[in-house]
Amino acid sequence: MMDEPLVHQEEQGGSTRLLLASALTRVAALIAAALGAASAISAVATAAGDGAAGPAALRGAGPSAAIRLAAEDPLSTHVAWWRQHGAGVVDAGGPVLMLVFLMSGLENGIFGFIGIARALQYPLPAFVGCMGALFNTGGAVMVLVGLFISDALLVIAGAKMVIIFLIFASYSGHYKPLSSAEGQEKVKHQQSLANNVSLGGCLVMLIGHEIMQLSPSAPLIGPVVAFYLPLAPGISTVGRFLMVFPFVSAGAKLGVAGFTGIARHFGFPLPAISGFLAFLFSQLGSSLVLLSPFLPSRWSIGPFNAQVVTSIAGAKMLIIFLIIASYSGHFRPMVTSEGPEQRHHMLSLAKNVSIIGGMLIIIGFDLPRL
Repeated sequence: MMDEPLVHQEEQGGSTRLLLASALTRVAALIAAALGAASAISAVATAAGDGAAGPAALRGAGPSAAIRLAAEDPLSTHVAWWRQHGAGVVDAGGPVLMLVFLMSGLENGIFGFIGIARALQYPLPAFVGCMGALFNTGGAVMVLVGLFISDALLVIAGAKMVIIFLIFASYSGHYKPLSSAEGQEKVKHQQSLANNVSLGGCLVMLIGHEIMQLSPSAPLIGPVVAFYLPLAPGISTVGRFLMVFPFVSAGAKLGVAGFTGIARHFGFPLPAISGFLAFLFSQLGSSLVLLSPFLPSRWSIGPFNAQVVTSIAGAKMLIIFLIIASYSGHFRPMVTSEGPEQRHHMLSLAKNVSIIGGMLIIIGFDLPRL
């Protein structure tokens, strides 16, 4: 089943599919590189011990002292470097998060969105279609530009536009058909709806973080900022909850036995162990991402902030789970399927990749506080 509000219903040429598959492959390489960096951070956080004092010795020291310290204490030096480059991880996560919306905008164009609005029987389909294209594609571009130039207000405005688009697309394209769908068709609508909830959570989390970057003394918007600043941590936490809700609900529904059955269906070796690990990574990862803001700020794991370490560890676990699940459940079937089935797998894969982008942004936001 296609995601009608995001992808034009008419069959596209084979060249378009090849281009999209190539783009997904390149994005996967970017994710793998970022994931390797995040894995190094977590290893450092658990093994560094007393090495956190090392980077302080670099301040005011010459190049030879820095080289000597790096040789003597490579773990804390590595952490210090990544603390300074968390923004780079956010810059990598931004395009990944916006991937599915940019794909939709490029493939559909304005006329595609108008056709979707007409198929869903919206009033004034030409106007609604143009607004859909603007809020989907324009909002995604605003988020990317805002992250690149560090303009929090632009990021917030773009994220709100994409959220509004997601709400309408999810209701019209999945929630309404859900009541009349049956069998595998119903399962596909449930999966797409859950993915959209997680994507919306990524954007809400992003808004909460960016609110904290605004100043109450800013002209015109100062009073509004002053009102929302105390609410920003709560908004970010709500976003985290929405991000992980599909994982938690799937774990509650399937349990270890359900994940074991899936592992057996896809031919994983040692399906009992594979299923248990899938359940563990999805549920423990979700718990760490969700509960990390509630840990007391004074708690630490070694020399590192416990909130940050648990948040990064949870995001990493979910990224690993999503990569394996996306490859087995969508990439491999996408290569061998055709028509609407291939489109469903392609779009589901793009959504999972975008959710991984949200996890990378969490890691990037947390790194400076490590």
